[in-house]
Amino acid sequence: MLGLIVLFVIGVYLAVSALVVWLAARWAKKHNRRGWVWSGVAAFTMYNLVFWDLIPTLVMHKYYCATEAGFWVYKTPEQWVKENPGVRESLTNFQPQKTEKLKEGWVGYWFNERIRYEVNRPEVAHAIGRSDRLLRDISTQVVLVRKIDFSLGRGSASFVSGGTLEGWRRAFVFSWFGNKQCGVPDDSPDEPFGKMLIGFYKIGEGK
Repeated sequence: MLGLIVLFVIGVYLAVSALVVWLAARWAKKHNRRGWVWSGVAAFTMYNLVFWDLIPTLVMHKYYCATEAGFWVYKTPEQWVKENPGVRESLTNFQPQKTEKLKEGWVGYWFNERIRYEVNRPEVAHAIGRSDRLLRDISTQVVLVRKIDFSLGRGSASFVSGGTLEGWRRAFVFSWFGNKQCGVPDDSPDEPFGKMLIGFYKIGEGK
């Protein structure tokens, strides 16, 4: 539904923009001015009415991806089992899964008595969201695996929830990126953190 609304808005926006550029060129010609200059100014103005934050946001997303995003494996499931002999047989995955609210927006999902999956997804700026995920050994407080990623266009549909003009503008500009991430998308079968997640979860299955 949001996609259809955005397409309609795009059509209206392009039509109005074309009309404004044409009127600017016509006015310039009538008053012996340079038509290409005034039509260019009109096009630039119409662009910035809507897309003024697009380029800065793209640059910011690329910067975060280059400087803060990453995937770190401090201990594999196999290494953890080897360093904790006999513990695997005593663990049982929680059913239903135990959930806990942690400090500073973090949420913890207990796999079993020793392993907890922790997630924090704050909004960085505009349509950029940060995803910080890790696996922790609760007994030692050691972080086993961690992934930091930044998404562009995340939650675009939520921009319009307040019904404000700015919310609709942001949805119009950023919904096309469809939650673009720095690395391998979270829903990909090749996503490395997801593989580690499954590996540590299987520890509590007693296999």
